[in-house]
Amino acid sequence: MFDRQSRTVATVATDEQSAETPRRRRPSSAHVTAGLALFVALGGTSYAAGSLAANSVGSSQIKASAVKSSELAKSSVTSVKVKDGSLVKSDFKAGELPGGAQGAPGAPGTPGEKGLPGEKGAPGEKGEKGDTGEKGDKGDPGTSGYVVITGAAQDLANGETAQPIVNCPAGKKAVGGGMTTSGSTGLTVNRTGLSSSVGTGWTVRVTNDSGGARSFQAQVACMNVD
Repeated sequence: MFDRQSRTVATVATDEQSAETPRRRRPSSAHVTAGLALFVALGGTSYAAGSLAANSVGSSQIKASAVKSSELAKSSVTSVKVKDGSLVKSDFKAGELPGGAQGAPGAPGTPGEKGLPGEKGAPGEKGEKGDTGEKGDKGDPGTSGYVVITGAAQDLANGETAQPIVNCPAGKKAVGGGMTTSGSTGLTVNRTGLSSSVGTGWTVRVTNDSGGARSFQAQVACMNVD
């Protein structure tokens, strides 16, 4: 009876322990594979970090031309990291560099030597003689031998009228005429012109209204007419 009771107690204890502690399950292949991958990833990073000492990577550990502009962080290169005097004009965009102040005027240059006189050019060729022009039309008859003939003096009492005629020399024609007097006050010229259609003389008709005696002389201008 004791043994049965003891077994019962042991069984109850075992059951209670089983109730308190969950039963472990066996891991699947997927869980194993994921765990291995995580281990390798973490292990590789830990190895890399652990195998490089602080400040141990220098220029000798970096392959030439390995670091490109894409690996540089934005605004990581500042004026402190640029060597003084290493930049040239082509490193700047157009308009970035301000223009320099205008320099002082240079000293006048030395006058140049006087040039040699140029050579005399060769004489040009003589032009050809032009053609003879056509004969012009015959001109109007010319005049020559101009002369003025003054007639004899004509004395006129007050109220009298006279009409003398003055003729040109032979071969000449009258081209004009008139009269001359020492005092024309009170004398009236009634007519003056050619004395005839032949045109060789001139006439003047004058009346004395001066209240006293007057005198005048008829005149004719003559020329040779061809």
